[in-house]
Amino acid sequence: MTWNELSNHPHRALVKLWRAMRNDFPSFKKNENRSLENLETHRQDVKAISTALLNATPVVDNQLLSRFPLAVLQALDQHLYEHYDTFGSAPPPLIEIENVSFMIHRRVLSRSACANHTTKSGHIQAWLEHHWVLPCQIKGIEIQKKVAPAFLHAALARRLQQGEVSIFVGHFPDGVKPDWLDLDQPGWQASKLTNKERRWHSVVECLAAASAERADIVVFPELTICPELRERVANWLDDNPNAPFSLVLPGSFHTQQDGSVYNTAELFDRFGNTVLSHRKLTTFGPKKKHESIATGNKIELLDTSIGLIAMPICLDFCEEDSPFNELWQNLGVEWLLVPAFGNGKSISAHLRKADNILRTHGTVTALANQNPEALDKDLGFVWHGTDKALNKAATTRRCFAISIAEPKTI
Repeated sequence: MTWNELSNHPHRALVKLWRAMRNDFPSFKKNENRSLENLETHRQDVKAISTALLNATPVVDNQLLSRFPLAVLQALDQHLYEHYDTFGSAPPPLIEIENVSFMIHRRVLSRSACANHTTKSGHIQAWLEHHWVLPCQIKGIEIQKKVAPAFLHAALARRLQQGEVSIFVGHFPDGVKPDWLDLDQPGWQASKLTNKERRWHSVVECLAAASAERADIVVFPELTICPELRERVANWLDDNPNAPFSLVLPGSFHTQQDGSVYNTAELFDRFGNTVLSHRKLTTFGPKKKHESIATGNKIELLDTSIGLIAMPICLDFCEEDSPFNELWQNLGVEWLLVPAFGNGKSISAHLRKADNILRTHGTVTALANQNPEALDKDLGFVWHGTDKALNKAATTRRCFAISIAEPKTI
């Protein structure tokens, strides 16, 4: 790493050094051990490099950039956090290293900077406190980042200043189920609901309950709100401008798009405009009789004043095989809004994944689950701490207050 690389292209330098460490764990551990064994000198180097970057004065001590590579990484992390990358002044959209593209995400919540792994040796995240590097493709799945509209950014920024976000996870114990279309081929689709109007009554009741709780974010389950009712939700939001919501995720449903059927979800702003969309990446069920849909090939991330938001659908989140185990560990988003459809066994799988990513990245997972028989059981959760009793939803508790705060500058 040369001084010209650091001073002229600090974003690229950070990604290049981070990638080298991520791709060679033995080398990373060797460098980490050297820094930990000489911590005072390491800290002095961080300060010297940071000062040189700030004053744009070339480093003349060649050893300063090679003695402790992790000191260089920390200095770049701190320099970019303090002097670049505010909302509306984003880093370069794509940074290419050896024909592989990356994005830099500035962490905006202290819970992300203080996740369990940031306090332990053996994790590069412990040395990169203020940023996370996002691959633009993971196992062939395209990663796209969208910037939130200015009014949504402002609304969530106020929540950040107040130090709290409220999330409501709904479900519908109304006996209404998906009307399964049993295909000739070994598959099934949700063609419609068994009683659309009864479900709409339940949806309005849930929106009213969430409004009474002053929820900022509302999440409904998978395969519960058909495309027609999804449009009604958008119209309801437009007709109720005094509702407190910033974001509403009206579940997911099998939807005809581009000549195929996908399991799709849309995230609405308070006016019913779509700010994020997702097509389920995988299918549920055995090979003999599985969910017969076309599958998506990308993940959209919404960049907001409270961090990155993604909305995987059910198995996209809890599946333990590749590529899903790599996806959420590599992305490290602050918020996951998950519509799900399953029984207690699937809830357990979701809880395991939510707890793991909470410890790794401080990620809050808000999962709205629908029992397949539309019963008042197998409810979802908002996983934001290690106390299970405080995370699980109940018939008397569906709204959760999440404490948030900005990270402190080193």
